[in-house]
Amino acid sequence: MSPGLSVSEENIVTYHEHLGTASNNSTIMLTNTLSVFHDPVEGDNQIAELTCRHNFLKGCLVFPNYFIGNEQDFEKYLVGRFREDFRILRLYPKSHKYNIDPWAFKDIFKILEKFAVPVLISLDELDITGNKAIDWDLIYRIAGEYPNIPFILDGGNSKELMFTGYFYQLLGATGNVFLESHNLLGFNQVEDIVKKTNSSRIIFGSNYPVFPELLAAKRIMFSRLNTKDRRNILSGNLDRMISNINIR
Repeated sequence: MSPGLSVSEENIVTYHEHLGTASNNSTIMLTNTLSVFHDPVEGDNQIAELTCRHNFLKGCLVFPNYFIGNEQDFEKYLVGRFREDFRILRLYPKSHKYNIDPWAFKDIFKILEKFAVPVLISLDELDITGNKAIDWDLIYRIAGEYPNIPFILDGGNSKELMFTGYFYQLLGATGNVFLESHNLLGFNQVEDIVKKTNSSRIIFGSNYPVFPELLAAKRIMFSRLNTKDRRNILSGNLDRMISNINIR
C-alpha cells in the first residue's frame, strides 16, 4: 500500500477482494499516511484499529525517531505493536531526519536483528542528492552487519526503476536484501532479475492508490515466470519472511 494518499476502509476491503480474486493473495500490508506525514504513533494506532476488525490486514510500523537513545522502550513498543498485527518496520531517515548508518543506528538494528523483523525502506529515502544518487553502499554495509534482518527496498513513486544493474550487484553480494515489485515494470525486468538471482528475492507490492489497484499484480500474474515463481513473489516470500519473526 502507498503512504502517499488516503484510502477509506471500505475501499481497502474492496481492494482486498479484487486482489484476492486476481492473485490469491489474502494479506494486505498497510501503511498510514498519518504515520508518515504527521505522527507515527497516532497513525499506527489507527492501523491497529483496522487490524482488529479485518484479519487480512497487517500493519507496516513507521519508526518514531524519538526512540533514538531510548532503545529499551523501543523494544517494548515493537513487541506491543507486533501483538497488534504489525509485521514490517518502515524507516524514513531522510524525511524524518535521522541517520541509519550502522554507527548511528546500531542499537535499533540490534533489536531488529534479535527478532528478525523485516525492514522496508524506499529508495527515495536513500537518495542523497534528490537526483537518483542512491546510497547503495549504505544498504550493502547494513545488510552485511545485520544478516538476520530482511531489508526490502521499495522503489517509491517512480513509474519505472532503471537500476537493474545495481540490483544485480546488490542482490548478488547479499543474502538478505529484497526488492518490492510495484515499479519493476521494465521489459523483462522481473524475469531477468529472477533469472540472475531467483524468485525468492522479490516481494509483491502494489503502491496502491498511487498506482492503479491491480497494475502491479497483473505484471506478475501475466509475466513469463513459472507458476512457482509467480506464487513466491505474490505471497509466498512475504509469508515466509513474516513467519520467521521471532516475537511471541
